[in-house]
Parts: sequence; C-alpha cells; structure tokens
Amino acid sequence: MLIMKYFLDSSIKTVSKQELSDFLDQADYEKIGVQVAKNNYESGKEVCDIAKQGGIESHILADSDRCCIDWIAAQHAQVNCIIKRSFSCPLLNVSRSKKLIEKYSILQYVPECTLNLDILDGDVPKDNSVDLSMHAVCLALDIKYSAHYKEILEYLEKVLQTQITMWSYSKSNKPQLALVLSEDQGFIDYFIDNYNYILLTKDILENRHKLLDKVCADIQTLDARKTRAIISKMAYIEVLKQAKRIGIVFTSGDHMDLINLISKYLDINGKKFYQFYINGLKPNKLGNFVGIDVFVVIQCPFSSFKFEENIIAMRPYDLVLAFSEEWNGEYITNLEVAKERISEEIKKITARTKTVETNETSIMQITSTLNALKLSKNEICTKEQAEKYFQTGVYLKKITGITIEETVKETTDDLVMGYSGIPTEYKK
Repeated sequence: MLIMKYFLDSSIKTVSKQELSDFLDQADYEKIGVQVAKNNYESGKEVCDIAKQGGIESHILADSDRCCIDWIAAQHAQVNCIIKRSFSCPLLNVSRSKKLIEKYSILQYVPECTLNLDILDGDVPKDNSVDLSMHAVCLALDIKYSAHYKEILEYLEKVLQTQITMWSYSKSNKPQLALVLSEDQGFIDYFIDNYNYILLTKDILENRHKLLDKVCADIQTLDARKTRAIISKMAYIEVLKQAKRIGIVFTSGDHMDLINLISKYLDINGKKFYQFYINGLKPNKLGNFVGIDVFVVIQCPFSSFKFEENIIAMRPYDLVLAFSEEWNGEYITNLEVAKERISEEIKKITARTKTVETNETSIMQITSTLNALKLSKNEICTKEQAEKYFQTGVYLKKITGITIEETVKETTDDLVMGYSGIPTEYKK
C-alpha cells in the first residue's frame, strides 16, 4: 500500500487489515493496546479479533477523544504495542512526558475506504473550469484516506486543471490554499485557523460537478472569510487584554516548558494566572471553574477546540497578539511557534527594562504581582492586601472525589457488580 508522508515520526507504521494480521503473526507480543475514539469501543473489536487469531491478548485503552496517544491508559494496561484505531494527527508520538521511560511500537490502523471518483474521459470543458492560477494549492487528507492519496491527487489535478502538492505538517505554515478532505473536526479546525481553505466531503469529491461548484463558490469568499476571522480574533484579544484572572489549562506534561514560559509572560504583563491540569479535556470541564475570565488552553493544535458558549478559551499564540507592540498579520496554532514568539517577546521586554546604574551599584527592577507583597516578620497580612494580591473567592462550582479512611485498612479484591478496584464512575 502506497502511503503518503503524514506522520512526523517516521517510526509509526500505517497498516491495513491484512497488513496488521501479517505483522501480529510475526510479532512476539503478549498484549496489545487498542486506542479507540470517544464512546466508540465497537470500532476496536475488529482489531481485537485479529489479535485473538494470533493468540495475542488485547486491551481497549481508556475512552478518549485524543488525536495523540493516551499514555496513562497505555501504562496502566501494560501493553507491548499500541494500535491506534481512532483518528491520529501528524504529531502522533512526537512529544510525550519526560517521566515516561517505556517505549512502545505504534501502529496506525487504517480501515478500508472505498472511493468512486467521477473519472473524466478527456479534458474538462473550459466553461466548467475554475481559475486557481493565483494560488499555491495543496491537498490535506487525514489518515483515513491515506491509501488513496495518489488517486485523489491525480483526480483533483485533472478536474481543477492546476498543479496540486501534498500538504505536510511544518513548523511555519506556507501561504497555501488547502483543499481539506476529512471528517475529523479537530483536523478541519486546524486548517480553518491556519490556512485559506476549501472543505471537501467524500460526497463532493466523488461528483466532479459538485466539486467544481464547491471550489468556484468558496474561492470567491476567501478574502471575506479571512477578514471576518481577523476581526473576530481582534475582539477576543481585547477580552484577553482586559482579563483580570487567566487560567492556564494543560492536558499533558509534555509541554511544561511552554507552561512555565506562558506563566512568566503573564507575570511580566501584570496578569494574575492559575494553572490547571485536566486529563482528558472535555467541553464542560472548564465550566466548573469560577472567577477565571479567560482560559489559555495548551493542547495539540489538531484537537477540537469547542467549549461551552460562556467559556472564553484561547490558544497560546493569542497571548502574543494581546501583549506585543506590533503584529505582522500572522496567526498560527502550532505550539512550537507560539513558544518561540513568546520567548522573543520576553527578551524584548527584558531588554527594555534598562539596567539602572548609580555610583554605588547596578540593579534590574522588574515588578511582579506575584512577589510584590512583602511582609516583615510577625506582620499580619491585612484584608485589603489579601484582596489585592490573592484570589480569595471560591474556585470550583463542583468538586468530585473519593473518601479516604482515617485509619489504614487492608485492600480488598471483592467484586462489586462485576467491577474491581476503586470505584470512580461507571456507565452501562
């Protein structure tokens, strides 16, 4: 099977049903983990059946909507290999927590996908063509269509009568017009945020007349959509500038350097902030926190970014737009770019903080709401000081947890309604 360049990590193998069966027949594995999409355990059954035929035990990893690996679930399951049955982004396995020592083989399972393209006999009539000569066009397919990428690319070039390159992830996005074919919302949102784009569906792709109509209509609205996106972004930036308390939300320990950098940047700009770690960020989880004006969410740029209507959530690069003195019009959700730009902004601010030279000594003065409160020994913090320097309100609307006995008791392996271990939450 001819595979397009999709994953940045070249060690990840992409396999079809037969290729997976052949691989597991030759592998010396005792147990594999199958990661499935949220609330879609049935999708992993096919992979488990293939493993069972080879005498290999399988384990469905924790219910997850991650486009990357659920490392916590993989560790708990103690597997030899991880087979990703759900959608995966190009950054799969690129970064992970430094605390993880174990190494796993990772396979991306690609289910069979049939396409009935409306193949042309001869050239497209000129009156049915669309002019894309002013654009550098690229084709962005998610992993589901990887087996057909060459066929799709040649078909689109013939129908649209223009040269098309294959899109691949890079740190800085090129000014391209992306033709996006995917059903995954996180993948689609990435191109909405970062590119001029035309969103295709399987139904549109298979009918050349629908395809031409879609491209012709969308090409006329590219500038208007870009303008609306910038205006909307600037409105959100104003909210960020006015925010008194900012929550830094992260879903993995992979990005601790960026988390610390953002904390420093907010501190320098005089903002109160709080760090929240949430394993498995869901749309309603941020609604449990009160007293936070804006959330800055650090997660994979291909993860879906949909929250409740009353939640204002932004990405790390939005901080650059809010607090930098100039902006070149670029906007990108790639975390490594945000990290570089925030680092540059911190250096600029530090450089502007002149070293104050006197006859006696040289000092650098940086004010911070985190360390501005200083009390003498035995001095009591006043109510006014507490309100100024500390958040004294209630943070959580809802707190869930488990009760811990005051005295130590032996653990029990008794089964309760078919379940063992510590009960947290079950759904049947």
